[in-house]
Amino acid sequence: MPEKLSELVEKLEKENASYKRLIRKCILIDDKFFDDNINDFIILHLNRTLSYCPFPGFCKYFNMCMETSCNCDVCDNGYPRRF
Repeated sequence: MPEKLSELVEKLEKENASYKRLIRKCILIDDKFFDDNINDFIILHLNRTLSYCPFPGFCKYFNMCMETSCNCDVCDNGYPRRF
């Protein structure tokens, strides 16, 4: 079932607010900044290197991940892997 327009708008508003908070403060991503703003990173699917993460809410390595190009397409019990 497709998402309702209001749900899509709400999602876009959250993403926009997260981008504004991160970009405004972001010169270098240090551990404290990442930890303090982790929910924004999860919403945007970005890891601490500002690289795309396909499983930010499920991956057990998300908090420490420094990958600049995640090529995993499955996340089983918190462990990302190639299918």
